[in-house]
Amino acid sequence: TALPMGRRARSFFENFFRESAKTFDFKWLRAMHSEGFTGAHVDNVYMSRGSKELYTIWTPFGDVPLEMGTLAVVEGSHRLPGFKKFQTTYGNMDVEAEKLQGTGWFTEDPMEIIERFGGVWKTTNFTAGDALIFTLRTVHMSTVNTTHYARISCDTRWLPG
Repeated sequence: TALPMGRRARSFFENFFRESAKTFDFKWLRAMHSEGFTGAHVDNVYMSRGSKELYTIWTPFGDVPLEMGTLAVVEGSHRLPGFKKFQTTYGNMDVEAEKLQGTGWFTEDPMEIIERFGGVWKTTNFTAGDALIFTLRTVHMSTVNTTHYARISCDTRWLPG
């Protein structure tokens, strides 16, 4: 687990923020079961009460081909004009304050995002040592794990400080 919270990650974020960087004590370790996936969402709906300069490193543990449920992002969704209404409505929601029942996902259908707001979904096969860094406002989800193995990954949050 040196990758998501070790010296290289800290050095990256200190250069990126141009100041010291810190990570939360809590790390989000996830196991995605066979036929499981995560629906389309932005992290801001879960984590909007602190720094707006909060970034996530998604780190798969080991090789993760598309069939195991890789993370996918809508390229530029944090800034594309077509996502303005999405970001100012759903993206500004606080699922805890709203007492929302359910997952907080916008949709389970990746095509709904593209048809309503534009953009292009991007993903790839991940290999051991890869990581994906994104903002609180990046629309993301996972592909369906169609294997008989659990996909293990970790979300680590970084912010200036």
